[in-house]
Amino acid sequence: MARHAGHPVAAFEYDGWTLQFDGALWTPYMTKTPLELRDKDLVPNWPFNSTRIEMFGTRGFMYVGRHGDGWQVFDEKQAG
Repeated sequence: MARHAGHPVAAFEYDGWTLQFDGALWTPYMTKTPLELRDKDLVPNWPFNSTRIEMFGTRGFMYVGRHGDGWQVFDEKQAG
């Protein structure tokens, strides 16, 4: 495990894909999903959500939340 900018980073390479873990415990602007959103058909503000998981592919990426946060997929047309 390496450390970059004060947080741990671990990378695991598999056939055809790479898994990377970034742990940032020092980000005061990151927040957990509010309870009001968890059981509704709403998604959190992903870029500032501290409990999200990001999955990146060659044609898009996906945010996944925990405890009822839901999920959201973005393709290359939505990027930028």
